[in-house]
Amino acid sequence: MKYSQLVGKTSRQKMPGSDNVGHQLLLRAGFITPVAAGIYSFLPFGFRVLDKIDYIIKEELAKRSVQHILMPFVHPVTLWDETGRLTKMKKILAVFDAQHGGKYLLAPTHEETVTDIARHFITSYKDLPVILNQNQWKYRDEVRVTGGLLRTREFFMQDAYSFDADEAGLEKSFSLMSEAYHAIFSRLGLAVTVVKADSGAIGGTGSEEFMVESDIGEDRIFACDHCDYKANVEKAESQVPLHDQEREQKSMKKVLGKGIIGVEPLAKYLNISVYQTTKTLIYQADDRVIAVCVRGEYNVSEIKLTNLLGCMNLTL
Repeated sequence: MKYSQLVGKTSRQKMPGSDNVGHQLLLRAGFITPVAAGIYSFLPFGFRVLDKIDYIIKEELAKRSVQHILMPFVHPVTLWDETGRLTKMKKILAVFDAQHGGKYLLAPTHEETVTDIARHFITSYKDLPVILNQNQWKYRDEVRVTGGLLRTREFFMQDAYSFDADEAGLEKSFSLMSEAYHAIFSRLGLAVTVVKADSGAIGGTGSEEFMVESDIGEDRIFACDHCDYKANVEKAESQVPLHDQEREQKSMKKVLGKGIIGVEPLAKYLNISVYQTTKTLIYQADDRVIAVCVRGEYNVSEIKLTNLLGCMNLTL
């Protein structure tokens, strides 16, 4: 095909709406074009790249006996109501009423659908283990979209699901997928760091993320200098720094501080260090009101607090 016939021409002009260099290059080179906020069309060059990535992923997974399937992009809400995630994930769900009856949603992920397949077709422990994979479009009604293709509302996602007879089988499947991901990223030329992560609304006892260091990254990696422990900010564990506890304990007295907002002004007013103050935050956790008290210089990880309380919805 002649370049003159190609849909998606290059542009010398900076495209509005993004300062991300990678996003700008994709737009100006005619790889993608925006349809709405967080929703893009892949033009011939962009689709060719996407198609190659799709092929590499499927090839590496197939080498490890993973079976490829394709599940629907539209789900009946009854499946999601059955697992409780219709409520838990309602902030990102796009739910609609079908013209001829029934309530449906655009799939943000496919655990419900693949489990429905498994309960119909896996009838004995002799059928296990099974790993099912699909590369399929997803939709999440994100409040904030940024970074071009890094955080979008509609996106192309690889998701594999294993069904195992016991925990030992699960560990084996987990290791197999980890091996596949390392092979995939190696073929794509990406240097990845594996970190412990939170499982989020999907749940589970363990989760790992494959992260790529970037100047425009939005996550942080916490690593130990003395071992191979690495985790993201939602999962990282640490010991609270100790401070001198041998000071003379003063008698309690009432102090009036008018118009003081925040622990820094409070510490300055009382002539003490910030770590000697206590910060209290009030949260609505499902149907409960929770008061969270932390040392003055700390913030509250809402992911960790949600996991601790076992609640579905948490708002400050």
